[in-house]
Amino acid sequence: MISLLMIIPILGSIFIYIQRKNISAQKIAILSIITQIIIELFITLKFFIIFNDNICLTEKFTWLKFNNLKNDFCINYYVGIDGINISMIILSSLITLVSVITSYNVKKYNTLYYILILITNSLLIGYFTALDMFLLYIYYEIITFSLYFLILLWSNTKNRYMTINFIIYNVLSSLILMTSIIITYYLFMHDNTIQYNGFINLSELYNLNENCNKIYTKIIFFLIFISFAIKSSLVPFHGWLPQVHVESYNSVSIILSGIILKMGIYGMLRTSYCFLYYEILEYQNILALFGLITILYGVLKSFIYKDLKKIIAYYSISHMGFNLLGIISYTYEGVLGSIFHLFSYGILTSILFIFSNILYDKVGSRQINHFSGLMSIMPKYTYTSFFIFFAYIGMPGFSSFISELLIIVGLYHNNNNILKYISFISILGLFLNALSFILIIKKIFFNNLYLKNKQNWKQKLTSNINQEIYLIIFLLLILLLIGIFPNILINISDSTIKKYIS
Repeated sequence: MISLLMIIPILGSIFIYIQRKNISAQKIAILSIITQIIIELFITLKFFIIFNDNICLTEKFTWLKFNNLKNDFCINYYVGIDGINISMIILSSLITLVSVITSYNVKKYNTLYYILILITNSLLIGYFTALDMFLLYIYYEIITFSLYFLILLWSNTKNRYMTINFIIYNVLSSLILMTSIIITYYLFMHDNTIQYNGFINLSELYNLNENCNKIYTKIIFFLIFISFAIKSSLVPFHGWLPQVHVESYNSVSIILSGIILKMGIYGMLRTSYCFLYYEILEYQNILALFGLITILYGVLKSFIYKDLKKIIAYYSISHMGFNLLGIISYTYEGVLGSIFHLFSYGILTSILFIFSNILYDKVGSRQINHFSGLMSIMPKYTYTSFFIFFAYIGMPGFSSFISELLIIVGLYHNNNNILKYISFISILGLFLNALSFILIIKKIFFNNLYLKNKQNWKQKLTSNINQEIYLIIFLLLILLLIGIFPNILINISDSTIKKYIS
């Protein structure tokens, strides 16, 4: 079944190539992803809501095996679904669908674009379901290059520095992760306290003997953290992200912020949460400081810039700090809140990029100082922005409220007094995020009408924007559904999180 989820977008991309002159590539891509989502919802309903399984639908066979070494070494195609990755799988498909729907302005290399989007989606499903550590790395590495071509070929400028910056950061992240995996294999092969079967099973790392070599585990921990911190754009490893968002097509930014950044936090949770739990507890204060600095730095930078896309990029960075605080709290509420936050803000950042792109599509500008008083000529856009604001600040009723509340409660329930203080300081980050957003809304929609090019822009801005508004409303309804009925996500993740925490 999991392989089918990966095969569907691949088949869609093949069909796009074959039928590229007869059928819209966008329609084929949409149909492929909708089919994928239907299967994912069936899996969720059957295995997690009805039967409440820990892990299901595992598929395993040996891909590479070397018997002539001192110890066996193999890479398995070993995938499965549990309460942690099922929400990420659904998020991957949903964000891909949103990206494809908003790709109507992609004219250059149209066929290649949708093929790469579908291939990236297939790789993301592989990454989130991988239970062999080396297999997870393989998906992680290939996704970097599929993204590189999406950014290189579909950006608004020919900024070579931006693409080089992206590839340097992300290849470095992959190399560091590879190094950590090699050391992990060495530890498994040479430590007699560990039962080693030729591969590293990510679903059983929590069973490792606590007496394994601590020097190696510390090295592995720091390498894994740095690798995934780069992917998640945690401060100070965030340098590659803002400019990529500004220069890339909006549909690429949606994938990047909606799901790619979440790969890093998920990777930390999947690879190190049980295997390296002593290291997490030992360096908990340092990790919490990383999270807090990321929250405050991201939101404070958002006050400086005028480009809406760059502002949203820093919002994304800020909220990755909350995800980190959730998983390092090492409490049930904190980890659950982090999973909620990954899902909620994956959707919410996509909404924000659609919101910002409405102005850019109409008049070619996202600079907030180019607009004022838009409420008088764009009432639908204005009223929609109010609901986006309510979702973004975590108003009760939206899923963002549940996620932020769980993370703060998780930090406070930890026995570490420093985390209790950080939980209060992190509330300041939420306040500053709300203040930043409300100042943007005030500037764009209220006061007297002002447009930089009033004669031409007014007519363009009053043209139809129903497609984007309907898509935003659909995504807001998902956030509202999970916010009003949070047990939907809690019941899915409950047993897996309890197994990890124990």
